[in-house]
Amino acid sequence: MSIPSILLAFLIASFLGAFYHLWRGGGPKRILFNLLLAWAGFLGGHFLAQWQNWYIYPLGALNLGFALLGAAIFLLVGDWLGKIE
Repeated sequence: MSIPSILLAFLIASFLGAFYHLWRGGGPKRILFNLLLAWAGFLGGHFLAQWQNWYIYPLGALNLGFALLGAAIFLLVGDWLGKIE
């Protein structure tokens, strides 16, 4: 992946994490948690799809469909596990 692809991935994942935080709410620790989950899920989904040669909505070097799916799964599961006491 090139530097512009990495920056685009970082921006898209950051937007997704910030939007999820806006939707679900929380404090400053929560937004950092959501951003980290979105970054990890986005990269995990992209690299898993690239490894398996699965493609949904490729955008240049990014496999955007699976990257967004990975980020959404990480955010939902992380939010659910973060609420367990």
